[in-house]
Amino acid sequence: MGEVVLASCAEQGILGTDLRSGALVATFEEAAAQPHGFGPVGSSSGHIFAVQAKKALFHVWAWGDKKPCYRGSLPEKMTAMAFSGDGALCFGGAASGSIYVWQVGTGCLLRCWPAHFREVSQLLVSEDGSFLVSASADANVNVYNLADVFVDPAPKPFHSWSGHSLGVTAIALLPGTGLQQTVASASLDRSVRLWDVASGRPLLSRSMPAAVRGLAAAPAGGE
Repeated sequence: MGEVVLASCAEQGILGTDLRSGALVATFEEAAAQPHGFGPVGSSSGHIFAVQAKKALFHVWAWGDKKPCYRGSLPEKMTAMAFSGDGALCFGGAASGSIYVWQVGTGCLLRCWPAHFREVSQLLVSEDGSFLVSASADANVNVYNLADVFVDPAPKPFHSWSGHSLGVTAIALLPGTGLQQTVASASLDRSVRLWDVASGRPLLSRSMPAAVRGLAAAPAGGE
């Protein structure tokens, strides 16, 4: 199977489209997902997840199956969700601003802490699993060392960026290794900003003609 783009539609669920041919290759029903609340479970599990909008529920599908293979309840409504690359950890961002971490194999809640003052808009886990990036409607972007998350009951971010004046709608990790990476953030304030993970320094700010609601980073060497 080639590269597939996933898109969520309230009427039709989650649709998988072949990136090169444009052909519809998969449909996942019973999905009314949040904008940053659906995607693959890890990098190679063969499963898709979705947080249900306006409900404290999430569903999981095996690739190729239209109906969910798992339906689960959540402690509160989640507005964002992400998995570690190996699929072992699930990170949920809540409408309250809290972040939850579950162990996928057991379903055990490992950690929960108040990370933001308003709803979490997106979560990203670095490819090597060393840090977590959270964005929020409170206009902040936080970066957490995952080693600290599992030691401290109330972990503090090692970077907290507050350059946006309105809610942050999307984040993306530009290609890199370890802490030598760049975070891009977009906001309702009509700007896109770049931040250096290693130093915490702001690198770039660009004004846009309208509010930006999504970001994607091309792979290393991509056009």
